[in-house]
Amino acid sequence: MNRFWAEIQDEVGTRIEQSPPPNRSIWFRGQKDGWPLLPKLHRNIRRHGDESARPEHVRERSRFMYLKFKRLAWALLAEEDRSPWGVFCAMQHYGCETRLLDWTESFACAVYFAMTDCPEGAQPTIVCARSVRAESPSRLRGHRVPER
Repeated sequence: MNRFWAEIQDEVGTRIEQSPPPNRSIWFRGQKDGWPLLPKLHRNIRRHGDESARPEHVRERSRFMYLKFKRLAWALLAEEDRSPWGVFCAMQHYGCETRLLDWTESFACAVYFAMTDCPEGAQPTIVCARSVRAESPSRLRGHRVPER
């Protein structure tokens, strides 16, 4: 391991240790450039202009994608993925438009996603967020999606 990478890992480890207990859970997101934190659904809707980015359009598009994926993939989903959160997580995993962002508790994983296939001239970015709850992103399966 080179010295630069070791220094980065030490710095991140120190920051995590300095987080106040009991919530030492820090999530990371690697991005190939410093674009805003927007889920794929919002990025794709934004490309079509301001009119289609209205909240009701986002909800409508999200519901359409969710129901279509659920209808087509239900028989292929594992039993534990047959909950509303499980369907959303499966959609995200397979690259569908969702309102979710991928986060990880692994700094190295975030670095991988920021750097893999990074175009020349881009500014890879690692976003760090401290969780508000003691839950990790990997524990979302089986939880109900809040109703509005």
